[in-house]
Amino acid sequence: MNVRVLLFAGLRERAGSDHVELELTDGAQVGDALEQLHGLIGDVRVVMAVNREYARPDVVLLSTIESAHPNSADVLFNPDTKPNGTCQVPAPTGIAVCSPASGATVSSPVNFAFSANSFYPMRKMEVWVDGTKRSETYEVFANQGFANLSLPLAAGTHSVALFAGGFDGTVQKRTYSIKVQ
Repeated sequence: MNVRVLLFAGLRERAGSDHVELELTDGAQVGDALEQLHGLIGDVRVVMAVNREYARPDVVLLSTIESAHPNSADVLFNPDTKPNGTCQVPAPTGIAVCSPASGATVSSPVNFAFSANSFYPMRKMEVWVDGTKRSETYEVFANQGFANLSLPLAAGTHSVALFAGGFDGTVQKRTYSIKVQ
């Protein structure tokens, strides 16, 4: 089967083209495409998506896409794009909280700014307050994410839990308390 691989940022520059064509056997997986592209990718860490959904290396190409696109599947590689935001992304993994800080006394609405980093592609980030999900954001790209939002909270002490979920099923969690005046 023929797989069209779209290239972005640094890989586009390396290849001198916005795409490459790969010939793979039926039932090939994303990892097989990566192996064929090793000469182009080298030691660059890449993230892949099939039909605009991040995909792990064990995802079979064209298993459900074949009827819609009989001759190709788009695989996205983009190692250089970062999520929008000003909160420094933690290294190598974890959740970094920029505001409000643990134990802070704040006014409502409360501005939450946090970022996350993972070894695997991120899916979403959530803010939970006192055991209730208050926000869900998809401001993520590749293995990094950023959330910047304001939530109205009643006066008192609140338990905050920040979550970052990956496409591989991993979940990172950061908990702390804040006081709202």
